Order: sequence, then structure tokens, then C-alpha cells
Amino acid sequence: MTRSPGRPRKHPPPSLAGFGSIRPDEVMPLREAARRLGFGAKTVAKAQRDGLRTIEYGRMKYLLGRDMLAFFEKLAEEQQADGRKGTP
Repeated sequence: MTRSPGRPRKHPPPSLAGFGSIRPDEVMPLREAARRLGFGAKTVAKAQRDGLRTIEYGRMKYLLGRDMLAFFEKLAEEQQADGRKGTP
């Protein structure tokens, strides 16, 4: 099914202008890491369920850059072992 011309998309694609990098030596609020990666709330929740380590302090959740990078390294290794998409 295609959308008709002039009809807006339900979810516009994320802007690449807001993306950023994650350095291993930084501590940041979880929502800042999500913004840099273009993650929505559901993706953040799934990452936490899948093992992304976060630190709660007060009402905020934080993460270490090295933990985010380790999380992606683990995902890449699992995908490579399973023969799923991703590059070696």
C-alpha cells in the first residue's frame, strides 16, 4: 500500500542533524545518548532489557559511554555468530 501524494507520513524520518558520537570517557543522561543515536523511547527500553547498563541517580538515568559501546560490540558479535546482517 502506498500513501497518497500530499498525505504526511505518520512518523517522519529522524533528522541526521541531531545525531552525534559516543565517547568511552563520557557520562551522559540516557536521553542524551538516545538523542545522539536517534533512538526512540521503545528502542531505549529494549536496549535496557537487552542488557544496556544504566545508572540511576535521583530521578535520572545515566550511562557511561564505554557501556554503550560495549553494548553495541556485544550486539555485533552476536549477530556475526548468528549469521545475521552486519559486517565483520
